[in-house]
Amino acid sequence: MKKIFVSLLSAVLLASVVLGVAGCAACKPGKPGPITNIPLQIALASSLEGKSVTVDLVGVNKPGRERWEAYSMTKYWKDGDPFRATAVKKTFNFTSTSALSTNLPATDAVWPKWTSQAAAYVFVLVDLPGAHPDQIGSLDARRQLLSLDLCDWPPGTKQLKIVITEGGPQVTPVLGK
Repeated sequence: MKKIFVSLLSAVLLASVVLGVAGCAACKPGKPGPITNIPLQIALASSLEGKSVTVDLVGVNKPGRERWEAYSMTKYWKDGDPFRATAVKKTFNFTSTSALSTNLPATDAVWPKWTSQAAAYVFVLVDLPGAHPDQIGSLDARRQLLSLDLCDWPPGTKQLKIVITEGGPQVTPVLGK
């Protein structure tokens, strides 16, 4: 009888721990969720095919967010800009002879660098052809902020698809099973 009671008590305790851990990992309204390496797919819209477009993905922590939202994209894309030179980034160059899409997998070497600086965001910065006025944050067509908080995306998000258009980056979550 004692063995049955101990086995039953152990099973109940184990179930409580499992449910408690699962509950902690779930997204809760108003609470931040887990920061994760979300695979990114970057593609050029057909309207930019044949044009030279450079895309920088920059990992940024919470204290650095405001500075990155306010920094002039015109300055950023000038040769020798110190802000760009010191950024922890991954750069993709699309040219008339390159593929129209590429990926940044969750296993890329840039992710541990971003993790070590507590990156909670990735800024998608695009050197778009033509003239663009400097604006704050995502109002500037050359800048888009992506959260790495899994709870900021729909449940089941496995990847973010970023399509670079003449009007700026357009982001769509890709859902999986």
